[in-house]
Amino acid sequence: MKVLITGANGQLGTDLVRAASGHEILAFYGRSELDVTSATSVHEAVDGLKPDILINTAARCDVDACESDVLSAFDVNANGVLNVARACAANGVRLLHISTDYVFSGTKGCPYFEEDPTDPINVYGVSKLAGEQFALSYCSSALIIRTSGLYGAAGSREKGGNFVETMVRLSGERDELKGVNDQTLSPTYTRDLAEICIELADSDVVGVRHITNSGFCTWAEWSREIFQLLGRDVKLEEVSLDDFGPIAPRPRFTALESKGLQETLPDWRDALKRYLVEKGHLEAGPS
Repeated sequence: MKVLITGANGQLGTDLVRAASGHEILAFYGRSELDVTSATSVHEAVDGLKPDILINTAARCDVDACESDVLSAFDVNANGVLNVARACAANGVRLLHISTDYVFSGTKGCPYFEEDPTDPINVYGVSKLAGEQFALSYCSSALIIRTSGLYGAAGSREKGGNFVETMVRLSGERDELKGVNDQTLSPTYTRDLAEICIELADSDVVGVRHITNSGFCTWAEWSREIFQLLGRDVKLEEVSLDDFGPIAPRPRFTALESKGLQETLPDWRDALKRYLVEKGHLEAGPS
């Protein structure tokens, strides 16, 4: 299988390249190599390389930055996906596109399934939902993967790392921290997500699927698990998201579950422990 990956220098893209090692990989490491906002560039790449599948991870994912720069958010997260979908359709290429839990409002109060109505409350979520709709409308073989709370060894280039690394660093510098207790998500290790994405790439599954590590937690609960695994005695004050004064509104409960897939990823706590081992923050236990 010939696999074209956009955003291959991101934290998910990096793990996709690793997970696809048994296939022929066509990796584009960032916008300088393939700008998805340029229809001409995308069509030339797909026309010339003729991949079997294109996995699109290119995105503007800084939620507050998207709120402040609406045009840029839609240029990448919506129009960029339209360009990719059209190029895939024109060449008979399967499309796997990565989307987000932020297409939901967060008011359901329990995990969202694929058939639940979307209702994003910020620019990032609206732009990602538009991208989903373009992919499904223009490419009949498109598979949308919605996920949540990504963290991986490579870190997010746009965000300057990931939440786990931030907590590892801060808990080594301070003995008191704050943690958000009114926003719930499904933390997802990109290594686990990448492996199932490559499996699904070589399948006939289409439409929308939710894939995260199993279970869910608040940001405060996630922080506590990190501190416990590291053996660090940190006093965590639970606070509201509003206390941090984010620019963009955030949905408060966006844990995801799937009715469309039999596969389930390991529990988020198990994934977190394996990540900390991979990064060298924690010693591996006996096998």
